[in-house]
Amino acid sequence: MNSRNYFINDSLFLGNESFVKKAGIPGCIAHRMQRMKIPSRDNRIISISLKKTDELIPYSKNPVNIHQRDYISPDGSNIQKNFDIIATSEINGFKAIQYMRHIKRTIFSVQFHPETHNINYNYSGIYDKKIINKTMTIGEEIINNFVLFCNQ
Repeated sequence: MNSRNYFINDSLFLGNESFVKKAGIPGCIAHRMQRMKIPSRDNRIISISLKKTDELIPYSKNPVNIHQRDYISPDGSNIQKNFDIIATSEINGFKAIQYMRHIKRTIFSVQFHPETHNINYNYSGIYDKKIINKTMTIGEEIINNFVLFCNQ
């Protein structure tokens, strides 16, 4: 099942949160399970600034694709206790974590979608081709860096 289905149908969350927590598998679904809905349109490019770079994202400023209205607030004490919050954004007055890493475990979590760049997607003239291409290139590099990290 695609995690997008959880966004569309909240009842799918029932019973799955404990499964995900017990499995200990990091992924996008964990980010969504802690979600709130932001009133905004899907398929946007935003710019995020990292407080520090690392082997996954080597640039301090990055244009990234966002597609959902879900987010994790950086203000939660459990989040701050267990994760290094590397990048946040503010969208329509909501502060959201865009990139974080677990302090002790090898868990990376991004809210944006580096994997969903479609060169043929019509941004309705909102974004310049140059920024669309840069977003796609950075997304591909993040995925490649993650694969390299996993193969070490």
